[in-house]
Amino acid sequence: MFCVQSADYFYIPVDEKQLSDSNKQFLELFIEESPDSRSQMFSTIEEAIESHLKEFI
Repeated sequence: MFCVQSADYFYIPVDEKQLSDSNKQFLELFIEESPDSRSQMFSTIEEAIESHLKEFI
C-alpha cells in the first residue's frame, strides 16, 4: 500500500536552510504516527500521488 506524506521542493542553488528544513520534516514524520493513520492508503503509487495532488494543489 502507498501514501504520500509530503512533497518537498528544492530550488537551485540548494542552501543550508532548504536542507535543514527537509531533514527536520523527515524526522518529524518518522517519529510521529504512522502514515496510514494520517492519510488514505492506495494500491499504487500513482493513485497516491494523484490523491495528494488533488488535495494539496
